[in-house]
Amino acid sequence: MVQHCTLSGTLDRGGWKDELGGTSNIHEHCDGTSGGSDYIEAGVEAEDDPSSPIVRTAKFTCTDVHLRTRPPSGHKIHLDCKIDTMGMGSTPTLGVALYDSTTLIHSVTAVTVSTSRTTPQISISEANALKIGNYNNLRLWLTATLNDMSDAVIVYNVRLELPDVLADTQSAFALFTEL
Repeated sequence: MVQHCTLSGTLDRGGWKDELGGTSNIHEHCDGTSGGSDYIEAGVEAEDDPSSPIVRTAKFTCTDVHLRTRPPSGHKIHLDCKIDTMGMGSTPTLGVALYDSTTLIHSVTAVTVSTSRTTPQISISEANALKIGNYNNLRLWLTATLNDMSDAVIVYNVRLELPDVLADTQSAFALFTEL
């Protein structure tokens, strides 16, 4: 059994917008509740300087989870995303970071994303999962690095998968009753 955390608040949109160009509560557009028809996007704006990479970082809170101790294995970040590019420069990238409030837990600077929708999964090591002190303070950061005026990074859904403490208890009970 696992528990899924979705985005519950926008701390800083960092230049990201929703599919309609909106700038408020953008977390509601990539929380998986619409079946994938909405999204958030980081793109290059007319006022940006295209001579150097443009970096956009959105920061989100995650839904609260039970405050029980969790096994350190099985923590994952799931994405549903793609890139748009027609430029001749480097391909845009998507970085993902998980924080416990202000403490970095895990980060990936360049998630493999293509021009068609992909669903990459990022596994968090046991050592990094053990750094989580309060599951109700989890923050997820998305960072797009854009290199050309036509670049965009689009995220349809992002969620955190956590092992359920009950699953381990049930497994141990089942093992004990089989002896």
